[in-house]
Formats: sequence, C-alpha cells, structure tokens
Amino acid sequence: MCSNTNDTAYSNSVSAEVITSTPNDAVCDAITLTRGVTNYCGTTVCATATGDPAFSQSSPNNTVWFRYVATANGRVEVKLKRPDGAGTGLFGWLATYTASGTCPSLTLTEVVNTNNGFNLTTNDSVVLQTPILTAGVTYYFMLDGVNGASGAYCISMPITQIPACATNVSPANLATGVNLPPVVSWSAVPGATSYGLFWSSNGGSTYDSIGSIVNSLSAQVNNTLGNTTYHWYIQPKNTAGNAVGCVITATSFTTIAGPANDFCNSATTLTAGNVVNGTTVNAGASQGVAACVPAAGTADDDVWYQFTAVGDSAIITVQGAAPFDAVVALYGGTCTALTQQGICVDTSFAGGLEILRRGGLTPGQTYYVRVYGWDNGNNNGTFTIQYQSFSTLPVVMDKLVATTTSNKTLLQWKTLSESNNKGFEVERSTDGVVFKAFAFVPSKATTGYSTQPLSYNFTDVFKADKVWYRLRQLDKDGKFSVSNTVLVLHQASGKFQLLPNPANDYVQLLVPNTIPYGKLQYQLRNIQGVSLLSGATVVNGNNTSISMAVKHLPQGTYYLHVVDAKGETRVLPLQKL
Repeated sequence: MCSNTNDTAYSNSVSAEVITSTPNDAVCDAITLTRGVTNYCGTTVCATATGDPAFSQSSPNNTVWFRYVATANGRVEVKLKRPDGAGTGLFGWLATYTASGTCPSLTLTEVVNTNNGFNLTTNDSVVLQTPILTAGVTYYFMLDGVNGASGAYCISMPITQIPACATNVSPANLATGVNLPPVVSWSAVPGATSYGLFWSSNGGSTYDSIGSIVNSLSAQVNNTLGNTTYHWYIQPKNTAGNAVGCVITATSFTTIAGPANDFCNSATTLTAGNVVNGTTVNAGASQGVAACVPAAGTADDDVWYQFTAVGDSAIITVQGAAPFDAVVALYGGTCTALTQQGICVDTSFAGGLEILRRGGLTPGQTYYVRVYGWDNGNNNGTFTIQYQSFSTLPVVMDKLVATTTSNKTLLQWKTLSESNNKGFEVERSTDGVVFKAFAFVPSKATTGYSTQPLSYNFTDVFKADKVWYRLRQLDKDGKFSVSNTVLVLHQASGKFQLLPNPANDYVQLLVPNTIPYGKLQYQLRNIQGVSLLSGATVVNGNNTSISMAVKHLPQGTYYLHVVDAKGETRVLPLQKL
C-alpha cells in the first residue's frame, strides 16, 4: 500500500508492505546523480506517469526521474541493483532525455538508446550504457516499468577504471605451422567490455585494427596467407577508455605453408582436356572477392591455375568435394595487373559442379583461373578442375535423316559440337524449291555451347506424295547455316528409287515398304566394279530413306547394288553431275 509517511521504501513484513510516496515522481523533482557518489534506492510502486513525455519503447506508467550533468563526451555506465533484502525488483527501461525551458515547463526530447532494458526480478544487478553524452549537457533519466510493472531498485553511476592490457594465450609466441585461417585467443581483463584486435604482417612495424570483439576471448582472422609471420596484440576497452601501451604485449606466429599454387605467380598450368586435383586447405587470400552473381562469398582461401588459350573459347569445370563450395573466376592480363573476364560462377552448393564458359579469348594468350570456397575458412577443401578449349566455329552438324510411316515422318539429326547455337528451324517443301519454316527445335546445349555430340529429332504429321525437309540452324547473333535436304515419299510404289538422279551433292535411296523386314545392304560401284561407298540399315516395313553423300565423286555413271534380307539384289544406275 502507498503512504504519505516517511517509512522505509520496502519491508520484509509478512502482513503488509508499506511504501512511501515517491519524491522523484515528476521530472522537475529528479534526483541528481553523481558518478562514484550517489547510490539511491527506491521504488516505483506509488509512482505515476503524470506529465511524462513520449517514450520509444513503451507508454510511460509508473515512472521516476534522475538527472545527470555530463562531465565528458562519451558513454557512461548506469548500474541498477535489486535492493538488499528485497525479494524482487523492477523490470523496466532506462530512458534518456535532454530538456529545454525551465521547471515546471520543461520540454523533453528523447535520446534514443536501444540497449536500455533491465530485469531485477531475475538479475541481482545490471550495468547499462547511456547513449553518447555531450560534456556540460544536463540529461534526465526516466525509469519506466515494462507493461505497467513496478518494483524496487537501487541506482548508481560507478566510476569505471581504464582496463589493463590482456595476455596473448594462443598461438604460442613464435609458433610455426599455424593452420589457416588462424584463431587467436587472449586472457580476460576485469572491467573490459570489448577487445580491439591489432594485426601486423610487416614484422610489427605497423599495426592495423581489424575489429572489436565483444563477448568473446578469441577471434578467427580471415584473409591471411600461408607461410607468413604475423604479429598481434589485444587492446581491452570500456566506457572509461582504452587500455594504454598494449603493443608491448604483442606476440608472433608463422602460418603453415599453403598449396604450391596459393598465389597467381605460382599458378598451376592446365592442359586442355586434362583433369587436375586441387585443394584450398591452408590456402590464403591473395585478393578480395570476385565480381559474381548471385554472390561472391568469402574469398579467404584462393588458389590459382593458368592456361594458354588454344581456341577463342574455353570451358572451365570445377567439381567440388563436399563440404567445399567452389567459386570460379577467370582473369586476363598479368599477375600484377589482372582483369576479370566476365562474372565468376557460383551456381551450386557444397560438393557441386561449377561450369565457367568464356568466349572472345585470344589464342596463344595466358589466362588465369582463381578458385576459392564460398564459405569462410572452415569449409575449404578439395576439388577437380579441367580446362577445355574450342573455337567458335559454326555448329558442326551430322546429316539430316528422315524415316516415314503411313502416318508420320520422323526427322533425326545430331550436332558434333555447338557454339552460340540458338536452335533449329524445321523447313519443308512440296516442290523441292520453295521451303517454309513450320517448327523450331531449341538447342539442348547449356547457353548454346557444347563440345559433346547432341542428338535431336522432330516428328511431322504432314502428308503429300513428295515432301522435302531441311534444317536452318540459327546462331544467337542471327547467323545461320542450312542442312542437307531429304525427300520423303508417302506412297508405296513397291520399287527402289534414287533421288535426285542425276545427282550433285547428295542422293537418297528410297526403300519401299514392301521390302522384307531385316537387314538391307547397299554398295555404290563405278563402271569398273570398284566399291566406292557402302552401308547397311534395318528396314521394318516403313518407307525408309537413306541419304548418301556423292559430292566427292567424279562426274560419270555409277551403280548402286542393294541386297535385302532374303538375299535378293537390285541394281540402280546413278548419273553423277
């Protein structure tokens, strides 16, 4: 219960708790805090929110006020403690304000500080840091209960001493063979709230700050190199300032030697077609992250390869072994002046396959391949890498072949290699002269490039007595090439035919559907009986078309000998133009 007497602020009485009225309920009655002197205990049980300003964390309720005149620029500590003998305490916020005007008409402005919550119901004491204060300015601190909470508290502003220096624990001074990335650790220092890590790779002549560590006595240092000596020291910090003279505590260690190709100038040479085993274990970082889509990862363990371009295009494949997740980038120029060739690739995850394709290379020029792990040093690992070279010549196609049934025509073809291929327009004609495109078959090659054979087919249900087909292969840049032409007869004449006859480049043997099922052999001979080309196929009752190239033959008369599955032979004359 609340009282207007001057009884104690709280009591251990079992029957009742007698609470005094709150002397600092209003901001103009704020109690002055002095660092190292004031230690005020009270309660918010009988406090009100009358005249309180807006607060970013909650709606003020049972609030009490304190004031402090900053003696220096920077943050100071405020300690909140559960009063001795109190069974519980205040669960609340510490809000900071500046004021303009004079009492009783102060205008308050909050100085937002997100690290200002405390809970004395579960903690005996909590130390908070104020926002950055300006010397000579009067600040008002408001204690406000969370969700209407009230309770007892003690508040003070202890004077914090500048912390002492730390002791380096590991790696041991002058240690060698330290694994990458190195992990350093140090001793705890009383009163320190954070630790600055200072690092030198030039024998301790100069040191760079590489971060401030909070809530930890160790740190992993990325972007370090193999077979390199590093010096380091720790500078403990708190609100009173930073430890002084800690450079004298510096120690050194030397990292383990990395892979032989840890640097660009010691890149491993790749030969076209050969698969090479690689590793980033104990590799350092020779430069920052590569330009990459969607993300470049953490470039703390790169290794290097080089190749001399044979053709004007290259395919680099890297197969990672889990948990290694490879990032692959290509560079031109020299090791002292590298220029990245397009974006790097990182399309897979741990243990995945990365394929980098680049055109526009200069044959005979040296290019450099950089491989590193997308994750930090904990996930470096092993992989295989292969360089393949090719030139961006037109798509190399095998001949178009047609097979017919009574209901449809099956067109089949394959490419031996593809470069910049968009796909194939399928064209047909009923007179062998005027062709029209009626279908499109896209390239099966990823991004239009392939060094492996790829097979294609298309089925057409169009029927006429005679139908000619051909393909128009389209490049992505609009260039094109045209395939051979095949003739399909949709009539069962019962006779073998050679078309066209006379012929110039190609001739087709049309096999009627009346020929016995089985193997069909053919042989083209000159007038002296010398065999010039031969082949075999299997017929199954469908109209079959066999295409033969005769462009290389001299002008003259030839004879095609055809033997069916029953051994019967037909001889068809052919006139070569």
